[in-house]
Amino acid sequence: MTPPKEGRSLTWVSRVAVDTIAAWAQAAAYARRSLLPPPPFRPPGENHLLLLARPFPPLVSGGVYRPLGLVRAAVGRGWHVSVITQSAGSETSPASRELAAAVPPSVDVRRFDDSVARPSTNFAPGVDGGFSSIATIVKSAEEVLAKRPVSVIVASGPTFAEFVAGMLLRQSYGTPLILDYRDEWTESALGFVSRGRTDRWWERVCSKAATHLVFVTQTIADHHREVFDSQVETTSVIPNGWEDYLFQIGAPPVPLSDGSRTVIGFFGVLSEHWDLDEFLVTLSQAIDTRPSLQQGLTFRFVGRKADREREALSRFPINGLLEDIGHLPHAQAQLMMRECDALLTFNSPRLARCIGGKCYEYVAAGVPILLYGRGGEMEAYLSQHSGTRMVGRGDPAALDQVLRSLVSGEVRAEINDNTDRATSERRSLRSDQYVDLLEKTVNEWATNAAP
Repeated sequence: MTPPKEGRSLTWVSRVAVDTIAAWAQAAAYARRSLLPPPPFRPPGENHLLLLARPFPPLVSGGVYRPLGLVRAAVGRGWHVSVITQSAGSETSPASRELAAAVPPSVDVRRFDDSVARPSTNFAPGVDGGFSSIATIVKSAEEVLAKRPVSVIVASGPTFAEFVAGMLLRQSYGTPLILDYRDEWTESALGFVSRGRTDRWWERVCSKAATHLVFVTQTIADHHREVFDSQVETTSVIPNGWEDYLFQIGAPPVPLSDGSRTVIGFFGVLSEHWDLDEFLVTLSQAIDTRPSLQQGLTFRFVGRKADREREALSRFPINGLLEDIGHLPHAQAQLMMRECDALLTFNSPRLARCIGGKCYEYVAAGVPILLYGRGGEMEAYLSQHSGTRMVGRGDPAALDQVLRSLVSGEVRAEINDNTDRATSERRSLRSDQYVDLLEKTVNEWATNAAP
């Protein structure tokens, strides 16, 4: 945090100036290294994955499940796996313990602390995840490489300082590098991806240095190729999926209503990109038009909330319609999804190229889905679910009609058996496809390196 002007000492100002100059010197060194050809690489005799990813269990976030799934699948296929990630801090919630227990004990997890360097936020080179963290990630990775050579490096973002670190390791060791885009970087319209003055340049450099790029939707892949001139043969789409291994472990049930009300649940982190305020205005208008709806409905918001969104729920003018439930372990949340009468998600224009991870969970739950907002990847995906009902943003009449159909039960009666679809969209299957890509990459490099 930048101290107020009146609290800035000469020592503090000098320290910021020194750290800013050092950051630019590092940036120049990294840029020079990006121009050098990587050395020849001969894959080691054993398959060894080096994964650069934030966050990682026991930290809890929507971005943790894809790296975790890849680690579990790789270990299941006989790979040794090393992970470079951030410090876990004091995370001790039931959800964090659930995730920590899912990490195979053979995985070598190395954690780094935030850098003490504090360059100027206005004048230093910036990158999502912190420019000063790049050197820390590289140093931790070099410690792994000194003891056990790796077959392939996967850098998963956000955060995207890992991409720059992966590029530097590729340039130093010649190791094949796969960049895993869980979300977009400089093309992202979402607030949790920060963009400094140099992110765009680094994304272009990293994309060109990578052996392969992996995206979660075809639209994101196509957009990246258009903007950054990436080649079709060096890109793949491996979608997300629902967490089947978590559902298998079971969890104690969470009491729902007594059955007298229709429960519509939203699950996951509730933050600014979901445009909650806009939905609540439309919902209020729909209830004002048909007050009887209020008696038969409960909207249940389950998971972490940003302060602004929690306040929006608390000040909603219609008492008793909204419920705020905190974060639950994922397996427990999955059971609650299946007990809801319908599930809610929001589709804003900023998410046009995205499919939220909750969408796969919702389809696997086998209950009706209310999609608020039309268009984009989310509509294309959820429209294939027979129980999906879509409402355009700012259309209280359409929302009223859909809510009445959910309360009556007619939507649930229309849902077809989606067992085959749920089976094909398991996270474990997607992760196996990812390991297929890793093994294909290593085999190709081994063939090319043979005398």
